[in-house]
Amino acid sequence: MSEIEQFYADKSIFLTGGTGFLGKILIEKLLRSCSRLKKIYVLIRPNSSNNPRKRLDDLFNCEVFKQIKENRPDLLSKVEPINGNITYPGLGISYDNMITLKNEVNIVLHSAATIRFDEPLKKALEINLCGTESVINFCNQLNNLISFVHISTAYCNTVKNDIEEKVYEHDVTVENVLSANRWMDADLFESLSEKLYCGRPSSYHYTKALAESLVLHNAQKMRKNKKHYKTAIIRPSIVTPTLKEPLPGWTNNYYGPTGYLVVAGKGVLRSMIVHKDKICDIVPVDVVANTAITAAHYISKQLNIQQDQQLTTQLGDELKLSLNGSYASSSADVSDEDAEFAGNSKLTNGKIINGHHLINGHQDKNPTNGHSNGEKLTNGKLHTSSDEDDSEHDSEKSVPTIKLNGLSRTSSTSSKSSLDGSLSSKYKMSEKSFDINQYLTVFNCISGASNPISWGEIHSLCEPFLLKYPSIELFRYPGALLHSNKMLHQIILQLEHNIPAMLIDFIFKLLGHKPILTPVYEKVHRSIEALEHFTTNEWTWRTDNFEKLINSQNEIDREKFFIDLQRLNWKSYMENYILGVRYYLLREDPSTIPTARKKLNRLYYLTQIVKLGIAGGIMHQAITRYPTFKKYLLWLSAKRAQIKF
Repeated sequence: MSEIEQFYADKSIFLTGGTGFLGKILIEKLLRSCSRLKKIYVLIRPNSSNNPRKRLDDLFNCEVFKQIKENRPDLLSKVEPINGNITYPGLGISYDNMITLKNEVNIVLHSAATIRFDEPLKKALEINLCGTESVINFCNQLNNLISFVHISTAYCNTVKNDIEEKVYEHDVTVENVLSANRWMDADLFESLSEKLYCGRPSSYHYTKALAESLVLHNAQKMRKNKKHYKTAIIRPSIVTPTLKEPLPGWTNNYYGPTGYLVVAGKGVLRSMIVHKDKICDIVPVDVVANTAITAAHYISKQLNIQQDQQLTTQLGDELKLSLNGSYASSSADVSDEDAEFAGNSKLTNGKIINGHHLINGHQDKNPTNGHSNGEKLTNGKLHTSSDEDDSEHDSEKSVPTIKLNGLSRTSSTSSKSSLDGSLSSKYKMSEKSFDINQYLTVFNCISGASNPISWGEIHSLCEPFLLKYPSIELFRYPGALLHSNKMLHQIILQLEHNIPAMLIDFIFKLLGHKPILTPVYEKVHRSIEALEHFTTNEWTWRTDNFEKLINSQNEIDREKFFIDLQRLNWKSYMENYILGVRYYLLREDPSTIPTARKKLNRLYYLTQIVKLGIAGGIMHQAITRYPTFKKYLLWLSAKRAQIKF
């Protein structure tokens, strides 16, 4: 039996970004593989021509829902559009809808974002950061929420080479950026962008990094406030067309390598800056969707598993407290108030009272209630997963400190206020005791760790497929070159891109038409420049949590919700990738492939004739205008004749 399918049975999901690339795959996968779910509420922004219901109906016309419409059309009624906007306060959700959602929603999947690399910083902040803040506030109002999954990007921390599955904080805190966003105009933000990015390539990557910090801070608050829903962050690398579900090679955008394949396949692109030995880290979109779906199930059961393990190992002698040495201070030195912990635990006369749980020879009938907030007893000492305190004490003052096995409290009342006041606490957890996975779990959803492939290998795999399945509309014979030398790259751009574009557009103007190639090449150049950061660098991502997620699946779920990228066959995938781009993106039917091949062959011979003509013209001019060159050629011919005989 599928544990994941069973988990989603009779549950309601709230989804943002449902009309996007990943969102479509998430909806389709949930309906098809978790058909016993109760509802999928999709936040949809109305536009000038369509209301949310009409936009949802248009969404179902997408190819990815074809299988469901043919086999189980009744499942589509489980998707409910919610009129709203991620940039509005309260997500722009009406009062009546909010009442329903508060009581119905069990799982929140937040995938809405602007992914444009050239998005102005102010706008990117409004969508990626403030939008995430609104989603978090929405989650905190839900009565039956179990799991919150936030979709981020693996490239939000590219300022580091070794990227762990944890949230990294920033020099300028997320609270300060949110505060500045309320009064700072777009131009001023843009002028500060380079310093704020700290080496990140774009506003997209920076704002997604900030959003992660916001998610972390909220998870800490929820832990402290005894909220019981769990949080996960999914970090996919470059998201590419589907691997196999619901249709192999399906895509609807030109992002990442897809744009490169289109312009290279049509013969428009002739040169690109690429370090061939660098890892190209790409992940199929259906794998990302399966990861998010699996993660919601995984994090929901993690705390219960940890509690069961703790209670099992703590039975017997480990539950006995030693009054002599168990604590840094004796019970006589620590008042009841000083010994109070998160979860209402107290140290009283050498005993720990935690709700109804009395430990020191007496055991509660329901011991799980006693440690519902992550506290555990080991070797007579109390450990706790209380939130990390943000207050900082003056390092120049010597103040008495009471230590309780990694948890410390100073007797001084003076402390610096935290940027996030709600995280302030009279306790401070040492770095050694702090465990990020007690608040949320981060999954680096990447292929490079288990199944790496370089940009050079991608190019070698794709080149024959571009010739095997050519586009019906070709500008030139495909032949993009990858260079690591920037000067050579610029020379080729001038000779192969700019000069031909100017000549052809000049002819178009003479004939009374608008220029077409110059604008095309301007867009192509912007795209390859944006991709250059990723084709000339590589990073190491830790994937401990992601591997645990894979191993948590039973045999049925491993096939039904495939996320094990080690089993991905790159050659087969890239063939489907190119066929998918041709069919779903360029709208070229497979039946046109034989005709396209004939055109390609004609273009090849025409290209060779033109090259010979250009070479012959240059040779003729050189011989005619430069007698010395002619003499040199004659001498060279005679020399070769002598060598031959």
